[in-house]
Amino acid sequence: MGVHHPRILPAVELSGLVGLVGASYDTIDKGLLCAFVERWHPETNSFHLHVGELTMTLDDVSNLLHLPIIGKFYMYPSLDAAAATDLLVDSLRVDRGVAAAETRYCRGGHMRLNKSATSVSVSYLGLFVDLRHTGGYSWEAAALTQMYEQLGEGSYANTR
Repeated sequence: MGVHHPRILPAVELSGLVGLVGASYDTIDKGLLCAFVERWHPETNSFHLHVGELTMTLDDVSNLLHLPIIGKFYMYPSLDAAAATDLLVDSLRVDRGVAAAETRYCRGGHMRLNKSATSVSVSYLGLFVDLRHTGGYSWEAAALTQMYEQLGEGSYANTR
């Protein structure tokens, strides 16, 4: 993720996400990534390779990302636009009008990432309000779930 400020590292260590400090889209071979997406079958959550089927496991994620596997799952609440606006204002200190316009645009408790079509639930901000509790979550399971979802969407986009 580029050069990080030394004062930020203790907060990242506290969160349990220090394994991601060295991860970056810049370090990924994009051709290899595209090849994996093309071979992904969302029906079985596995790669279909010439040598057989291959699936990603929690152990694989542990070896690749060095994230904690043991921990609790985050059950985020479903937020309406008003609650999402309040969370954005309180945790990120953004202007209430801007936050309200964003949640209205996304039709609920979501916000766009860098003005793209991709949106994320504002509920996830609750994970990072107090970093002392963030390290207690099973980030590895979340990463694996997210990977399955993104591979499924990418492989679906390839068939269009």
